[in-house]
Amino acid sequence: MQLINYGIMGAAQIAPRFIAGLREAGAAQVLAIGTRNLSRTQKFAHANQIPRAYGSYAELVADPDLDVIYIPLYNGGHYAGAKLAINHGKSVLL
Repeated sequence: MQLINYGIMGAAQIAPRFIAGLREAGAAQVLAIGTRNLSRTQKFAHANQIPRAYGSYAELVADPDLDVIYIPLYNGGHYAGAKLAINHGKSVLL
């Protein structure tokens, strides 16, 4: 079985619960996270055992190994984040 590779757009408070759920399900993994602040992203990635950290959403969606982008942004950010991911050929989970 091939794992589904997720990227997370933003480090919202709900993201760790999402990560835990994916790990418990076993059919997917969080491969990357991107926020608008690389230092914050690196800290979050380290704390949550995520191998790749990006300092922008554009870098995140450009990662060719990601299948799905999970977008836990504030409601007003959903459209722009989803559009960016879709325009890069990614599936989106809001």
